[in-house]
Amino acid sequence: MPETLTPQESPKYLLSAFSVDYFLLENFKVLAKAHNLGQDPVEVTFDVKTKVSFFDQLKIIQSSIYVTTSLVKEKKTICKLAEAEISFDFTIENYDFFRDGDKYQYPEQFLKHLNNVAISTSRGLLFAKFSCTSLQGVIMPLIFTDPLAPITTIEPTTQS
Repeated sequence: MPETLTPQESPKYLLSAFSVDYFLLENFKVLAKAHNLGQDPVEVTFDVKTKVSFFDQLKIIQSSIYVTTSLVKEKKTICKLAEAEISFDFTIENYDFFRDGDKYQYPEQFLKHLNNVAISTSRGLLFAKFSCTSLQGVIMPLIFTDPLAPITTIEPTTQS
């Protein structure tokens, strides 16, 4: 299987389902008062981790996004504001594309592409979840998986 794929060679896929598996939002006003933040500059940070799982019999690749949003003051984490786990199921139309004899091989470039779709969609989901809360207007920054770098944050597991 080639390392890079042209659009014509790439597997056909469909984002068939997504779910917010876990979402926790802390009360920002209570936390701000408890930590006596006053007018000191603070920033909201996002820690994003990804995981890819393979369900060969169902012809699905699942990308899970784990996000922790924290309040930071002077480069020190003061408190966690929100946590989320969001799963995306990609149904692969031509799943046999990945078959190599009796096992499956998944091109890193394709997995990174699926992760980018999942991360971008997560941004919108979190923006919607934050609306009408103390985090209204907080937007997760753009994060892309470098298509040329080796995968370091993805932990492939094969499941049936």
